[in-house]
Formats: sequence, structure tokens, C-alpha cells
Amino acid sequence: MLGRLLGRTRASVLRTLSTDHTTGELARRLDISMASASEHASLLRAAGLVASERQGNTVRHSLTPLGMELLYPAQ
Repeated sequence: MLGRLLGRTRASVLRTLSTDHTTGELARRLDISMASASEHASLLRAAGLVASERQGNTVRHSLTPLGMELLYPAQ
């Protein structure tokens, strides 16, 4: 269902971010380009689902509380 809402790759990025990852780690883990990983993370950040923090030359991404709620809705 999440794939229908966000698209398959973006939903995979969101699921992968249940643990913090850098852009490069996302790209490697999902077998997508760095540019694609960055774009997906940026769009998820704009939607309020992901937070990103620059650490030197890398950017680390994590889920926001809203992103967590979307992935793991309260019962």
C-alpha cells in the first residue's frame, strides 16, 4: 500500500530509513544512483517524513515522528 502512495522506490527509501543512513548507504543498499537517493530523500524531507543532517561531506537521513507513524501506525 505504501508503494502505491509514494511509489515503490520512495517507499523503499522510507522503509530503509527505519535506521539512519547516509545518502551513499541508501544508494548502495537500494541499488540506485546517489542522485536518485538524494532526490528521494529530499522529497521525503519536504513532506516532513525524513530529517537530514550534514556531517562533513556526508548527509545522514532519519525518519521524523511523522515518518515513523506512516510506517508503523499506532494500533
